[in-house]
Amino acid sequence: MLTIKTGQQQSTILIAPNRQTHYIYTANHPGGRYEMTVTAFSPTGRGETSAPISTVSACGYDIVLPPNGIIHSLHSPYFLKKFYEPDVACQWNIRASEGQRLKVHFDAINLADNTLACMEDYVMINEDRFCRNVSTGGYYITNKTDAKIIFKSSLGITVKPGGFNISIEAIDVMPTVTQVVNSPGLIRLNWVPPESMKNTSYKYALKYRVLPELNQKVLRLGPSIHQFVIPTGGDIGRQYELELSIITKEEEGRPIKYTVRSACGHNVTVDHTGIIHNPSSFGLYQPDVLCEWYITAFQGQYFQLRISTLELESSQNCENDFLAINSQKYCNTSDIPVSALIFNDTVRVSFHSNGSVQRRGFSLRYEMVCTAIFFLKIISFE
Repeated sequence: MLTIKTGQQQSTILIAPNRQTHYIYTANHPGGRYEMTVTAFSPTGRGETSAPISTVSACGYDIVLPPNGIIHSLHSPYFLKKFYEPDVACQWNIRASEGQRLKVHFDAINLADNTLACMEDYVMINEDRFCRNVSTGGYYITNKTDAKIIFKSSLGITVKPGGFNISIEAIDVMPTVTQVVNSPGLIRLNWVPPESMKNTSYKYALKYRVLPELNQKVLRLGPSIHQFVIPTGGDIGRQYELELSIITKEEEGRPIKYTVRSACGHNVTVDHTGIIHNPSSFGLYQPDVLCEWYITAFQGQYFQLRISTLELESSQNCENDFLAINSQKYCNTSDIPVSALIFNDTVRVSFHSNGSVQRRGFSLRYEMVCTAIFFLKIISFE
């Protein structure tokens, strides 16, 4: 004879002598505690009763969320009927994708617990317990990829009113970049910490490299640091790839990525004679460089530009490396104009190199033009 007790209910089942296995239907009491004893019977009478065996019926499950995945509802048994049973234990093990965190939204939580620290009936997320109403919009963010969610109710005689219902989403916990300052010789990155639960202090990992190079510099920054200056040195006009992520004790979060070019070029007002040229390293320009200069006349006067040197990778239609004055590209020595180019408005001068061949580059001379002489030249041509 098998005796089954759960809560205040008890049932007895007679089992045939040749059977040594019996299945107990527990779906009506998920997470409920069952106590079972077996008593032997023979034609001569009742035998001894076994020591009681206690177990809890299955309640909860394991789930791995895809990137940015959502669980729309996870709730206590019989929540939809607005009650829960006494002496219940459920556990859910939830895991987010690598680098993400779990954001738990409290849609409803109302448990019959009269203790200040939620010691009797509670929902526990990792090490934190909850048992009473949470303010509208309340949430909890884990500081690691996974969460163990436990629902526990204390002993009692009858069902208890209330229960809980939560939703869970996998999120990227990233710092928010507020400013990227690109100045000659440096790139400055400013950020604010990500939202967190219980004022978690995050450390940061900052990684950067100059494209297309593969070597990446990795920095570990303390929780009080919310900006960093990257010296660009001789890598002028080069494209940088930046990655910023949080660090917890368990792992590194998913990074937020930026690409930014180091500053190259400046504004020029032509009130004197000067030269602009490409940045160089050991006499050659570097790969994947972009520089821009804006040249403006002084007080509406005319100025002239003359290409002094031009040694770039030659290509059809200047598809690879080129010097451009406004929309006109130059990459071959045969392209150099015989006469100086005359302007009296703003001119955009740009230099671009690709990732293959590097040469010496260019130099461009600018100087003011005497208005009287300029018009005399025009009259002489007429």
